[in-house]
Amino acid sequence: MAASSPPRLSHRQGPDRRASAGFSLIEMLVALAIVGVASSLIVLTARPADPARVEFQRLIQTAEVTAERARISGTPAGLRLSADRYEPVIWQAGDWQAVPRQARSFPGGLTLAWTEARPARRSLEAADPDVPQIIFDPLGHTREAQLSLSAGSTRHTLTVTAEGIHVDGPRR
Repeated sequence: MAASSPPRLSHRQGPDRRASAGFSLIEMLVALAIVGVASSLIVLTARPADPARVEFQRLIQTAEVTAERARISGTPAGLRLSADRYEPVIWQAGDWQAVPRQARSFPGGLTLAWTEARPARRSLEAADPDVPQIIFDPLGHTREAQLSLSAGSTRHTLTVTAEGIHVDGPRR
């Protein structure tokens, strides 16, 4: 006895399977429109990144990397500061050398200020513009200093001590 194949239905018999398989073009367009409106609402309501906070995080990261570089290499490293920029430097061949491609300028409206707990007493340091304001000593003799990044009425503060870097929250 030969195996018989199942009977075939013509396209006129039974329900049209193509109409019920998948989504119609209109359904797809409606779904895309809903997703588009929802995503645009999310984008419009999201707060933009606070430039002061972003720059402050970069300053913290640069200070931590510079302090770690001093500790690992066994040679002093530091941060050369001005009101509108900073750059990490390292002690090499008897002079302070800027770390290549690491200088950072602040966007408009941001200002950096710093104070030392015990200001340097040597006039040589005060007279030489190449000496960094913050020096990370690999032997643990780092002088305490406080850095403040201000944007309008908001101020972010970072304290450098021999024990490490301490971050204070933003103040208004």
